[in-house]
Amino acid sequence: MIKTTLLSLVFLATVTVDRSKVRFGDVDAFLKSQNGNVGVIESQKVYKAIPAYNKINLEKVKKDSARWFELMSKATKEYKKCIREVAKSQNLSLVVELGGIQNYKVVNITDLCIKRVKTITLSLYPKSQKSKDTYPKSQK
Repeated sequence: MIKTTLLSLVFLATVTVDRSKVRFGDVDAFLKSQNGNVGVIESQKVYKAIPAYNKINLEKVKKDSARWFELMSKATKEYKKCIREVAKSQNLSLVVELGGIQNYKVVNITDLCIKRVKTITLSLYPKSQKSKDTYPKSQK
């Protein structure tokens, strides 16, 4: 009887995904199959590890200026690249912002993405090309 009750409870819990919080993967395919590994991420923490994003604060760049768009474009490109690479290396079918999926087992990939961002950054900006203000003081 206990097994039957537990099975009933498992089937009552429906997986829900906030589509606005999906960062990688095909949410429709995932919901149809409800199969595969899912990662969650805290995007703000990852962005704070991206030098182009930090330059916005260091240079006091005004939002919506040409320089702001240039730096945000670079930061977003690095962010998307790191999510894509971590998702593939961890065999994830979906990556969602923390809190964006309910009733499904997830793995937090925020720290893996931060590490990946740092290696992407090193390949994009060799030491000879880095300026002193590329990284925030805590990362020097």
